[in-house]
Amino acid sequence: MTIRGIRSTNFPLLTTGLFLSLFIVFSNTVFPQTHSDSLSFNYKNSPLKSALNSLIHQHHIVVVYQDRHLKDKQTSARCSGCTTEEALDTLLAEHNLNWEKVGNQYIISTPDSKEEMYTIHGYVRDYISGESIPYANVFFMNTSTGGVTNQNGYFSLKAPRGKHTLQVSYIGYEMVRKIVTAMENTISYYLIELHPKVLRGKGVTVTGGNLEFMDQPIKSGRISFSPRHIASLPKLGETDAFRSMQLLPGIHIGNTGSAGLYIRGGTPDQNLILLDGIPIYQTDHYYGFFSAINSDAVKDIQIFKGGFPAKYGGRTSSVIEITGKQGSTKYKRLNISTNLLTTGFTYEQPLFGKGSLFLAYRGSYSHYYKTSLYHHIYDFLTNEGGSENSTAISIPDSTYTPNLSFSDFNGKITLMPTNKDVLSFSYFSGKDEISRMFVFPINNSIEKIEDGIKWNNTGASVNWSHVWGGMTYSSFLLSSSIYNSYSFSEWAYPSPLPTIELTDDNQIEDITIQLNNISKLNSSHTLEFGVFYKRYLTKFISKPKFSAIERSLVPERGVLSSIYFQDKLNTDKPLNATIGFRVSNYDLTSDYYINPRASFTYAFTDWFTLKGSAGQYTQFLHRFSNNFMIGGKKFVWIQSNEQLRPLTSQQFNIGFQHENDYWTTGVSIYQRKYNNLLDFSRLVSPMHPYLALSEGSDQDNLLMGSGNSKGLELFLHKKSGPLHGWLSYTFGKIEHLFPELNNGKPFLADHDRTHEFKA
Repeated sequence: MTIRGIRSTNFPLLTTGLFLSLFIVFSNTVFPQTHSDSLSFNYKNSPLKSALNSLIHQHHIVVVYQDRHLKDKQTSARCSGCTTEEALDTLLAEHNLNWEKVGNQYIISTPDSKEEMYTIHGYVRDYISGESIPYANVFFMNTSTGGVTNQNGYFSLKAPRGKHTLQVSYIGYEMVRKIVTAMENTISYYLIELHPKVLRGKGVTVTGGNLEFMDQPIKSGRISFSPRHIASLPKLGETDAFRSMQLLPGIHIGNTGSAGLYIRGGTPDQNLILLDGIPIYQTDHYYGFFSAINSDAVKDIQIFKGGFPAKYGGRTSSVIEITGKQGSTKYKRLNISTNLLTTGFTYEQPLFGKGSLFLAYRGSYSHYYKTSLYHHIYDFLTNEGGSENSTAISIPDSTYTPNLSFSDFNGKITLMPTNKDVLSFSYFSGKDEISRMFVFPINNSIEKIEDGIKWNNTGASVNWSHVWGGMTYSSFLLSSSIYNSYSFSEWAYPSPLPTIELTDDNQIEDITIQLNNISKLNSSHTLEFGVFYKRYLTKFISKPKFSAIERSLVPERGVLSSIYFQDKLNTDKPLNATIGFRVSNYDLTSDYYINPRASFTYAFTDWFTLKGSAGQYTQFLHRFSNNFMIGGKKFVWIQSNEQLRPLTSQQFNIGFQHENDYWTTGVSIYQRKYNNLLDFSRLVSPMHPYLALSEGSDQDNLLMGSGNSKGLELFLHKKSGPLHGWLSYTFGKIEHLFPELNNGKPFLADHDRTHEFKA
């Protein structure tokens, strides 16, 4: 019938009819019903879900609902010539349901569902390279809801139904604001890409924005530090992230021969330094002129000067968490660099469209060619004594020849098979060779002293992370770190006296397994919990060449097991708090250690915040060091046991911070108390601490005491304008108390710096 009807119609009428039919179909499909359209229906004991589906399919109205809100609900409703809004009112009134229009959608909810929170999650990445951006700040504008991305650039937030403006920022990148929508039955996933800040040319004049590399988030106790833009800072030969950190308030580097960081009165061995989860035990090269971490291989550094979270343990001063570069997921790149002391390269390559490869190498070439900078370092070592832990020899007419070389290598493979999984493999290796030769005049009682050290710190880690349903995030870490040093010393005497040779070998092996979970229970509570297992294996073997007897350091094996828990309370109120604890068992003491942690922020205004923290911390390793160490070797790691009790500390910090678009100012007061501090200065060998405490014969030579560190930090940071930078002042006092020293009265520690001004 239809075909005959079409055939019997003349062509103009047919064309007009087809055009009108297509227009009606197209407009009904593309342009949804508006509230001015009239609706008619008559339902009697019909399922409410069927009635709403009829509106969706017959009238092309976009209605969003959850099945649980409509389950077992019947409707007997009637409407003639109603608008969409009137029709929804009629259908929902008898069931105590509400509707809300968001854009062109009508969202059905219960009266209390406005309080329900919905998930918005995703990743923050570099627009150019595609690399994940860790620890970026992610906040909803005009609210106190927000957080930071994790090491893989992942974030997860809860928000009430509707549209919100998400603000994302990170050091050295342009800030991004993005409109996001939270609604029922949806976990909204977003990929947010940040553009790096770059220098721009205009004619022959170079202009550019402020290239920041440090940030102190107002709602956090950490410092975010990025090596991306530190090339303009003072440096020796090349960019050095660790030496740049000493410009921050409360942090300084030792006087000579070390790149170790002294943070708020703590010593370098009390800092937990992690590179992609790998504990780093050797932190410097070249007698401390370089740090052992290649800045070209670093993406981000997080510094906790105090009050660090419950997931970190085993150190008493601070945490420095380093995230290595992943490499570009979009293009290949090879970079070769050289300076007056080192040469190196970095290489990046995408993998399978779902990952990346990154390689970095750095090494000295002083064993082939010695530059003027090398000779300056040489003069420093020969004229000023060099390392703070080496024996200075000053005999007239003697000659002193030091030789130094080092290298390090970083590698990382990152795979992202799905939006919910990230798998990474990291490798780190650092090596040093240092030798010294003292030649004495003829007719002297000794002809020559030659000594040296070869050390290396190698580590690897596997990290798998997974997102469970948007609001629960788990990561599994397996890491290994091995520090090994071999030292020798040879003393040559005139004939017929024999030559004396002494060698020793020190090693610590650190195996770590950690499972960490983060779950956002609701908009107010974020729960973080996990388990931690660490196995230490320490060795120290000393053997004179003329003796067949080897003396070994004990104990050799120690196991540390921990569980931890913390709850982060984040509300729309001015007060936010984090409360947690860490419980550890150490098998060499057979004791349990409970370390509570707490921190808070109280926002008086959007720009002015009070923040503070308190906690207790335990360390199960000691670092043996004194002036009798041979061949430039500076320390030996030894474990706690029933005689060498673990080092403990209690920390308290409180301060104010004011921040706006132009300035950041801060004032902090801190105090730390230490117990079971050890002084090895009177002992010759690392074997002696255990012998002194167990046998009692040399007990007076091993000093055990306490410490107290307190101070005030002032900080001013100008973030914009033609002149920008920061000023800081630290007033601090570090006292140690050993009953056997200074008549039992407190005295200033060697690394005390009462006044320190930085700009």
